Amino acid sequence: MSLWVPCCIAWAQVSLPGGLTVLPHSASVTHIEGTVSIQGVPARMLAFQTPMQPQQLAQQYVNEWKAVATPQADQSIVLGKQSADHFITVKLTPTPGGTRGLMSIIDTRQIASASQASAQRIKAWTEAFGPQALLVDHAVSEVAGTRNESLLLALQTSPTQALRQAQMVLKRRGYQTDQSFTAEANPAARGRTDDALVTTFHKDGGHEAVVTAFRHRDGKSYIKVDTITHTASH
Repeated sequence: MSLWVPCCIAWAQVSLPGGLTVLPHSASVTHIEGTVSIQGVPARMLAFQTPMQPQQLAQQYVNEWKAVATPQADQSIVLGKQSADHFITVKLTPTPGGTRGLMSIIDTRQIASASQASAQRIKAWTEAFGPQALLVDHAVSEVAGTRNESLLLALQTSPTQALRQAQMVLKRRGYQTDQSFTAEANPAARGRTDDALVTTFHKDGGHEAVVTAFRHRDGKSYIKVDTITHTASH
């Protein structure tokens, strides 16, 4: 669960890997996101505010951390730094009162294992829909004890048949159907030729799933499977 903290917590109370000094002393942590997941890799997130300007603060990170700074089109600055077994990214965005910063800390030792586990899950899901299924997109996120995984597959069948196929796949995985309905009053706005067919599912242990089937104007049918797992109590 996200944790809000008082405005004036000193940077000295925030530890970083590799013994890096946290800068600047004028900054205050405004929001501690806790641990989130970026494509299956755990990451600590910190938000902060400082009256310093982005260029001035970025120069401090470059001088003290030997970080690499990259200016962005939106006037923000992104800095990256490898520290021991961690990679730290800081995004500095100008505000009327100075700079808003967002820091992410990723343990690079977990990238390989997370990638392997993710590849295995993708393979299992794709194979479950048969040899004609084609993976289009995959994303994983985890915030505040809730893990979300989304897969988009292209199938050589109609949306109705794709949805029936998804129902069979989820049933074999222990899910039960909650409800089915038609969504999208204006499918053309999303490039669809018809309304999307949606079914929701649940499974004991805090598991939910939402399946959306639709036909795109490219003539193909697509199935989007969103699985939600509540990994911690709130």
